[in-house]
Amino acid sequence: MGCLWQQLILAKSHSVFRLVCIEELLGKYQKEYYEALHKSDLAGSSESFIEFMSEVILEVVKQTNSQIGTGVGNNFMDRLFYAKNFIDKFKRAKYQKLLPGISFATSSRDLEKGVKNGILQKINSKKQTVYVFV
Repeated sequence: MGCLWQQLILAKSHSVFRLVCIEELLGKYQKEYYEALHKSDLAGSSESFIEFMSEVILEVVKQTNSQIGTGVGNNFMDRLFYAKNFIDKFKRAKYQKLLPGISFATSSRDLEKGVKNGILQKINSKKQTVYVFV
């Protein structure tokens, strides 16, 4: 049941987790999974388990990104939430560099939609424009 909830939470945070089942990947690391649970149980702390799961999740992201580019969907929300994992305060050029498959116009539209939808805050204007995730 815990794996199901984890999958649902991850799928809401990033579209890449709609493509990959964490529970299936854990089968590959079953021994390490139970060791992390046991360590956490003995320590009375979730730290070992969280570290283990973070490594598994990072592996999923790396594998998926190498297979399908950035793993980012075709809408501005997916692109912005992807970018949020890597940048916080940035200019449009940095956003576009992070997502090399999108055009200047698409990156500009994404950022304006991000501001309009309350995902981003726009600071300054013209060449001095900086965006910050809210």
